Amino acid sequence: MNLPIGNDMSNKVQWKRVQRELTPEQRQRLLQGLATAESENMVEAQTHSDRLMAAASEPTFSGALRRAFHGCIREPGILPQALLRQAQLEWSELQPFLLGEAPLTSDQIDRLAGALGVELVHHDAID
Repeated sequence: MNLPIGNDMSNKVQWKRVQRELTPEQRQRLLQGLATAESENMVEAQTHSDRLMAAASEPTFSGALRRAFHGCIREPGILPQALLRQAQLEWSELQPFLLGEAPLTSDQIDRLAGALGVELVHHDAID
């Protein structure tokens, strides 16, 4: 494959694929590295999942809104991207909320609730 460098179309890079066999030691190191990376990713994924579940389990309005989001995206044909677009939110705004790391503003809550079809209802406290 020839690719131009900069604006000068006459300078081209020649790419050549080189293959070689790994020594048994190199192969063992590679396999150990892959196993370690996979193990670390599994731990990280489990931690992420645990944080999502803990935040959604909160007996609060925010917890209920998180549960509504998770329940909604489990429905066939409903995509998280479509809900975000409808709520005029970016993933970078919603993800910290779903993890329980940051709140949403009142306006963001209103838009997310609308996109989810959730109605906010005030209940008077019973004395």
